[in-house]
Amino acid sequence: MLDSSTIIPGPSPSQPSFSSSSDSTGTVPDPSSSSMPSSSPSSDSQPIPEDLAKLLEIGLAPHKVQVVPRDQSHASSSLGAHRIEDDVIPLSDEDKEDMRSLPRKDYMWTPEAEKSAYLGLVDLIYAYCYNHRTTMGESTVESGWTIAKVSPTLSALETFTSMHYTVRACMRRSLVYPLYRHWRLSCDVLQDTLCVLELGKRGVLRALLDIRRQLEKHDTKRYLNNLYVNDYCIWVQRIHRKNLKSLCKELKKHCSDKSAAQLKTDMGWDLAALEDFALEVGSDGMLEDTDEAAFQPEEDEDDETIIDAERYTRARGGGAGAS
Repeated sequence: MLDSSTIIPGPSPSQPSFSSSSDSTGTVPDPSSSSMPSSSPSSDSQPIPEDLAKLLEIGLAPHKVQVVPRDQSHASSSLGAHRIEDDVIPLSDEDKEDMRSLPRKDYMWTPEAEKSAYLGLVDLIYAYCYNHRTTMGESTVESGWTIAKVSPTLSALETFTSMHYTVRACMRRSLVYPLYRHWRLSCDVLQDTLCVLELGKRGVLRALLDIRRQLEKHDTKRYLNNLYVNDYCIWVQRIHRKNLKSLCKELKKHCSDKSAAQLKTDMGWDLAALEDFALEVGSDGMLEDTDEAAFQPEEDEDDETIIDAERYTRARGGGAGAS
């Protein structure tokens, strides 16, 4: 596991604004009080919250959870009172080896470029989560292609200026290019993306390193590592937690059912009409009652004439040879 010295603090950049509203913090009772359950990592009686169960589902949740007061700025998280620390998310030996192969760089951003980089991070994690969910964590030979196709940044070198258009572009591509295309699946992948970002820098770094490995295996996609992924793996270690929290807060607005319904109408396609037509076709049994004979090719009347002509030609040739 990488220690805290690996994440090198960079110069304090200007904070990109993803939302105009300010954070509202609540007060959580002191975990050391008797009214709170024990926060000992070895306690097995503490129930797993729903948000952490979601993280366990996508295979990125840590095994230990610490309960801390939410009013502490360094301990605040959109997961509520259950905070996941960067240092409890382990990096495998393969992750550490990949990190050693990356150079050390400094990045100087304009406010617009930095905001676009954070939105591109959402784009990359969305593509990673789509592949992770559809393969159930067991990547295939097509995973590199899938990640590159679902990600607008990797497929079209896209840059974004708002969270709305970032989410819209990701979901549109997930409904067009991959093998599995379903609106509910795209919405679930968006929830997975939020969960990964809420894991903090170490969780995001793990996802980026996995993207890097999948692209490296692909003959025509490995160049994308040099263009984007390598720099993201270096840069994500220096991002500020406040910026990442602001990014999660803005993305969370697009994960509600109300936002999903509005986004569905903004896809540019009449998805509601297509779904109604599909349900109507299924209920009427049009596909089951279709006469199979209608799909059989019609017989050509000239086929027999052609066959007879070939037989006549062969007979003439055989007769001439015999004489």
